[in-house]
Amino acid sequence: TNSLDFIYCGVFNALGFPATQIPTGLSAGEYLPTGVQLVANEMCDHLTIRLAEFFESNSRGWKKGFEI
Repeated sequence: TNSLDFIYCGVFNALGFPATQIPTGLSAGEYLPTGVQLVANEMCDHLTIRLAEFFESNSRGWKKGFEI
């Protein structure tokens, strides 16, 4: 993996844009958490939260994660 991956979310945080993280499960081989980050314009937190609620209501539900 790239050690500079933090830049993707760090840019939005530095600019003050609201972001909501949606977990999508675990990767197939390595059992690492995967997800989607929603980002909106300033003062539009409600949009990312509403879209996250939409994803949650249309998902197949929580799947138990990999335990060591």
